[in-house]
Amino acid sequence: MAGDGPGDSAIHEGPIQDPLPVEVVGQSFEAHYYRAGPLPDSQEFGEYERQVPGSGDRILTMAEEAARARNSSIIWLSRAEAISVTVVSIIFAVTPIVLGLVAMYLAVKGHQAEAIVTGVVAGVSAGPKLIAAIKGNNGSDRNDDE
Repeated sequence: MAGDGPGDSAIHEGPIQDPLPVEVVGQSFEAHYYRAGPLPDSQEFGEYERQVPGSGDRILTMAEEAARARNSSIIWLSRAEAISVTVVSIIFAVTPIVLGLVAMYLAVKGHQAEAIVTGVVAGVSAGPKLIAAIKGNNGSDRNDDE
């Protein structure tokens, strides 16, 4: 039985019996109970049901609705993140192309200075992508051995 062997601990109700007579000056016992979750423990749940019939079902329904709400918000955030990553990736991929086309348009229209600046910006923004493509780097720098 737990608490009977040396080094075992058990919870005892009432005063602790000591084989030797000892004068007790003061005692202090604290008990801490921590439980996390949407539902009360079974004893508390049963007491709610006993006090107000039907309350157990209402508590269970509220916990289910709260779980559904949490899940739907997590799904919504995941979808929003996926969409934003896609949009940003497209913007970063298209930016050098658009800038190159703008530079060509400006050169054709006779705005040489603007065309040169726009062409340089297009080259700078496309540079890292071109270097990665030439080296055969697909953007993944991770090592599979780690």
